Order: sequence, then C-alpha cells, then structure tokens
Amino acid sequence: MRKIIVKQTVFLLKIAISVAILYFVFRKVDFLSLATHLASYKASVITVLLLTTAIKLITQYYNWHWCLRINPNYVPKKNEVLRSYFIGLALGFVIPGGYASFGKMFFVENKKKATAVSVGVEKFYQSWIVFLFASFSCFIYFTEVRLLWKILALVGVLAMPFLLPPTLRLFKKESRFPKQLKRITPRIIASQTVYILITFYQYFILLSNQISPIDTSSISLLSTSVVVSFILTATQISITYGGLGIRETVALYFLPKYGIESAVAVAASLSIFFFTAVLPALAGAVLIIIHKKKIAKNGKV
Repeated sequence: MRKIIVKQTVFLLKIAISVAILYFVFRKVDFLSLATHLASYKASVITVLLLTTAIKLITQYYNWHWCLRINPNYVPKKNEVLRSYFIGLALGFVIPGGYASFGKMFFVENKKKATAVSVGVEKFYQSWIVFLFASFSCFIYFTEVRLLWKILALVGVLAMPFLLPPTLRLFKKESRFPKQLKRITPRIIASQTVYILITFYQYFILLSNQISPIDTSSISLLSTSVVVSFILTATQISITYGGLGIRETVALYFLPKYGIESAVAVAASLSIFFFTAVLPALAGAVLIIIHKKKIAKNGKV
C-alpha cells in the first residue's frame, strides 16, 4: 500500500512539474507570434521534416533490431520489431519520464531478461551519443571554462561505454551478452549518430526558415548543432512527457543569444517534438488498439 502511495505521489509530482515548466515557458512567449510562426512554415519545409523524420524512424527501428540481437538465440522478426518499436513510443507517453516505454519488451517473443537488457542498452546509447555531442559542443560554446575541465568531461563520456561489458557479465547465465554487445555496438553508434545529425538539420531548417527578413542575424548549422546538443542533453532529465517543457526552456535560454526570437525558438522546438515524438506515438497507439482487439478475438475463440 505504501509503495502504491509513493508511486502515485511521484506520478502526480511529475505532472505538476511538467505543468509548471510549461507555464513558465509560455509566459515568456507571445502566443500570437508563436501561432504565426507555426502557421508560416512552407510546404517544402514540412515535406523535409516528414522525410527526415521517416529516416530517423528507420535508424531507430534498426537500432532496436540490433539491440535485440544481444541475445544470440533470438532472431528478430521484422513485423515484431517494428510493432514493438512503435508501441514503445506510444507507451512513452503513458507516464511522465517515458519509463513506460520499457513495456515494449512484452510485445517481443524473446526471453524477458534478454529483452530488458536490450531496452537498457538502447536507452544507454541513445543518451550516450547525446552526451558525446554535448561534450564536444562545450569546447565551442563555453569558452570561459578551462580547457582541462572540458577535456576531462569528454574523456569521461568516451569512457562510459566501457562500463557496459562488465555490467552485462553480471548475468552469469548469459555469458554471450558481452560478445554480442561488441558486435552490435558499432552499428548502434552509427545509427544514433545519423539520428542526432538529422535532428540538428531539422532544427536548422526551421530556425533559418523563420528568421525575420528584417533581421540580418542568422544562425549557422554549427551553432544550431551546438545549441541542439544542449537541448537534447536537458531532455535526458526524465520528468516530463517526451521532454516537453524542458526542451523549450533550454531553447529559450540559448537560441536568443544567436538572434533567434523566443517565439521562433519555441515554435521550432514544438514542431520537432510533434514530428519526432507525437506522430510516431499515435501510430504506436493504433498498433496497441489492434493488438488488444486480436487478443480479445483470440480469447473468444
């Protein structure tokens, strides 16, 4: 009973934090200006966003596929991998922080312990590649910080993947996990690198498209990448739905320093959130409904 109360309290607290963050974000933004910027996106920009989002989804599909291969006795089925991937995106919106996304392990016909490890490895590298790009960005943005501290931070991030094999050796009955991890790691890193580079580009086309023609300032792809790496790092703090609010707060802090209006910064951030998180999650929700109907139908038979 006490555990249930604690879980409910934490759940409500995270919702309260999400609402509070969004309140402070939108209090700094002119809603009319925000709506104007969102409505002014060109058809070509929307098309590029859709295409690049599709590529991102493909990279994450293969990333999940390779993570499942950590169990050498399991041969991933394309339909099963695709279905569980999208369902995981939908489950990520069930509770703040996205922890429910781990529930996708129940939609894979694999050993649950192995699938749990696969989810853990997937989450680890998704976060690690963000930290890696952020550590490089620190060299460019934080010029006042001593070089030694930035080098130490980079070395620390680079060393993180070496902690995974010893961790997997704790699963004594699954001695082949570390060997499989060694085989799939290059592919996972490659897919995550492509994913984050595309995200940089998506932000860039939105920000460069929306800069007022009266304003002669502009933001380069490099500057966009630096800022977005910090935005993505902040979203690793799992206290809101899909990083909503946190992403916009960081965007409001960094982007105006490059001449980007607050409304433009928030519009770009919300757009990326919609295309990358909301739309795929809706597809996952449809798959969950279909899955439930199949279970109900089979149960009657």
